[in-house]
Amino acid sequence: MCLSTFKIYKLMSELKLNIKDFLDAGIHIGHSRRSRNHELKPFISGSKNNTLIIDITKSVKGLEEVAEKIMNIVKKNENILFVLTDSASKRNKEAVERLARETGQYWMTNRWPGGTLTNIKTIRSTLKALSAKEGALSDPESKYTKKEKLSIQREIKKTKKIFEGIIGIKKIPSLLFAFNTVVDKVAIKEANSVGIPVAAIVDTNGSITGVNHPIPGNDDSIKTIELVGNIIKNAISQGKSIAGNDTIVNSAPKPSEKSSPEAPTEETSKI
Repeated sequence: MCLSTFKIYKLMSELKLNIKDFLDAGIHIGHSRRSRNHELKPFISGSKNNTLIIDITKSVKGLEEVAEKIMNIVKKNENILFVLTDSASKRNKEAVERLARETGQYWMTNRWPGGTLTNIKTIRSTLKALSAKEGALSDPESKYTKKEKLSIQREIKKTKKIFEGIIGIKKIPSLLFAFNTVVDKVAIKEANSVGIPVAAIVDTNGSITGVNHPIPGNDDSIKTIELVGNIIKNAISQGKSIAGNDTIVNSAPKPSEKSSPEAPTEETSKI
């Protein structure tokens, strides 16, 4: 890519971003040539030391489209579900959860239980039962034995660990945002089956199948996730302003005041 001909997109201008911000985030660094998915050929500009290089102009264009989509969703007081589960790094998942909490959206970062979207009525019933059990445990007149209370507490803890990010969900979200198409292909497939549009960061080893709004980029880099997160956060803020609603638009838990421990900086390069 010739940097001298790089177009300054509206998105970059609004957020005071420049090409260096994207390079520093490592959004352009793909996987090795060996693990390339040929679906991503249109988004690859070349390679260096056997590592594929993503065309940043395509990344920025994808981000612009997704940001506009998110703004339009939020201004209608509808919601987004952020997803990054299973084998993704803990630090990346914490960044996704933090984004969801700060913007009042839903998230799934532990694992993706089958049927979360295709059988949402059952999921809602499970969460309603969970709430009822919590209420029963806090009742001073509860007749549960000590052993029964411990068993219920373990069940509540286990269920919350999985579904904490969608507690209070009333209907299917208007957009599923996947931060890794390889890790969360089941979530993407479920979203497709119920007609939910999908936006996603798609790395060179990923797939654009089922993704309506792809953002070509490095899905392993915490800096990339944070950069994309900041752009999403800005789009949500704009949507709320248009809607005249500066408060969170769902019942997702508020951000925890307890800060996450510092993690060592990870390299953005991948071989």
